[in-house]
Amino acid sequence: MEKDLDFERACELFLGDGVEKDTKKAFELFKLCADRGNIEAMVNLAGIYYSGEGAEKDLGKAFELLTECAEKGHADAAYNLGSMYFLGEGVEKDDSAAAKYILMSAKQGHTEAMYNMGVLHMEGFGVEKNIQKSIGWFMKAAKENHIPSIDSLAKIYYAGINTEKNYKKAAGWWEKGAGLNDSECLFNLGVMYFQGTGVSQNSEKTAELWTKSAELGNKKAIKNLELLMKKDI
Repeated sequence: MEKDLDFERACELFLGDGVEKDTKKAFELFKLCADRGNIEAMVNLAGIYYSGEGAEKDLGKAFELLTECAEKGHADAAYNLGSMYFLGEGVEKDDSAAAKYILMSAKQGHTEAMYNMGVLHMEGFGVEKNIQKSIGWFMKAAKENHIPSIDSLAKIYYAGINTEKNYKKAAGWWEKGAGLNDSECLFNLGVMYFQGTGVSQNSEKTAELWTKSAELGNKKAIKNLELLMKKDI
């Protein structure tokens, strides 16, 4: 496929990538490309209308562009359109329509969409409330190292949310998140080592994990680490 140099220039101007940032000029070029049928330009144009950065904010135009692109199978457009339906932005709130477009995006491997399908099934928004389907979508996103999905899985098994408690599985998911250097997963895994739930009790491991979490700015880890050093917990 031949490169669209106007589109590439628009991206550079919008981001300030190697050139002086100029969102208004970027908008003009995105519109030029969109008028020629460039679907990526249409999605970017929708983003500008949604945010108001580079042109006057117009949720109606953003909605129209995203609808056209989503119906053509664009994953990002479908996800963003679903979000607008869910939030009632530029259109009347409609959980069923939100689920339809988010699912359309999730089936194409869009990580945030997969995570949100997990949330929708957990809460029963626009779809049946089904913890197994929720877990399934969270697992798909977690395979892409999506931290909120990893944390959600750990919390489902730790608390036994509409399923049996399984501390070992909870620890396993928080360990995965800790391996990705997420402060909350590091902290929660440290709690499990402190309690000896799902893993063998190990105060040294707790201190190691809370130290890493604290270095990332986790306030709970900072507080608990101080108490641990004072032997107050």
